[in-house]
Amino acid sequence: MLTFYLAAIETQEERDLFTGLYVDYKDYMFYIANRILNDTFAAENIVHDAFVRMIDNMDKFNLRNGHKTKSLIGIIVDGLAKNEYKRRKRMSLLDDEPLDESSVHADMDDMLIQQERYSELLEMIEQIDSIYKNVLLLRYSHQFSTKDIAAITGTTEDNVRQRLHRAKAKLKKLLAGEAQSV
Repeated sequence: MLTFYLAAIETQEERDLFTGLYVDYKDYMFYIANRILNDTFAAENIVHDAFVRMIDNMDKFNLRNGHKTKSLIGIIVDGLAKNEYKRRKRMSLLDDEPLDESSVHADMDDMLIQQERYSELLEMIEQIDSIYKNVLLLRYSHQFSTKDIAAITGTTEDNVRQRLHRAKAKLKKLLAGEAQSV
């Protein structure tokens, strides 16, 4: 299987790094996925998906910093496994239960309330200064890292983190004002 992954990597340096990651962490990755899913076949699929994601983000991995690398790999596998677990749980609920019309209406009501709250939140974000609004949207809507946001905005990572902190504080004030007026 390692040969399959190595064929997708361009440089020899990245191949060597990936080989080290594969040898060092494949059992750890399988353990995490299998602990969550309790299904060896599904755990193997999760490990495969995690390796594919790792190939796409090779620049984020460093064998010299083992704790950070292990943590990042653990987060990737944990997230993929939990998503698969939730997907399976939803599918089993759909298969087991007959469709209840009242629950469908309740779900639709909940969905409409969520959409309304999301619209209100977007309106509040629009009220914030553009330097804070842009950082919030890049981080939470587009899922950029603080490093990527710093590169996009031409500032430092510390500045981005400070702007995010200030933006959240401004949003909390707006939300608190909204809650008092209701």
